[in-house]
Amino acid sequence: MFLKYLYANSKTRFVLFMIITASFIFLNIKWGAVATPLYQYGMFSGRMYPADTQKIYHIYVNDKLVDLNTITRAKKDLLLITLEKFEKEKEINDLVFISMQKIFSYAGVGSFMKEDIYKNNIPDQLFTHYYQKLLQDVLDYHVVKTSIYSQLYRWHSGNFLPASSPEKLPFFVTE
Repeated sequence: MFLKYLYANSKTRFVLFMIITASFIFLNIKWGAVATPLYQYGMFSGRMYPADTQKIYHIYVNDKLVDLNTITRAKKDLLLITLEKFEKEKEINDLVFISMQKIFSYAGVGSFMKEDIYKNNIPDQLFTHYYQKLLQDVLDYHVVKTSIYSQLYRWHSGNFLPASSPEKLPFFVTE
C-alpha cells in the first residue's frame, strides 16, 4: 500500500526510496552486516539452540534474594534483560564501531564516522543508579541496598545444576 501511494503521489520519491532500499539490501547481503532496519538479511535464518550453560542473575535487595516468580513476566524480563544487555554491550562496544566503519568505508563515508556516536559510554555508577530506581519501581518497595550476582547453570539429567560459583557483577557499583 505504501509503495502504491508513494508511486501515485511522487514518482521521484518512489524511485529514490527504491534505490536506497536496494542499496541497503546489497550492503546487507554483500558485506554480511545489518546496515539498516529496512531489511535484515538472515534475521531468521536458522534455529537457535540453547547453550550448554545458561547465565542466571541473582538479585539481592535489602539483603534478600528477589523472588522473580512473584512478579509478572514482563517485569521480570525488564529486570533481567536490562542487566544482560548492559553487560553484553560492554563486551561488544568496540566491535560495533569497527564493523560499521568497515561497511561505510566501502561507500566512501567511513572517514566521517565519529566513534563516540557508535559507542555507548554510560558510566557504571549511572547504570547502577538507574537500575536501583528500576528495581524500586518494579518491586514497589524502598530499595536501600542492592547487590547482583551472576552464575552459570547447566542441565544435567533433568536438573538445573550450578556450573560455577556466583560472581558479583563488576559493573554494578554500590559503594
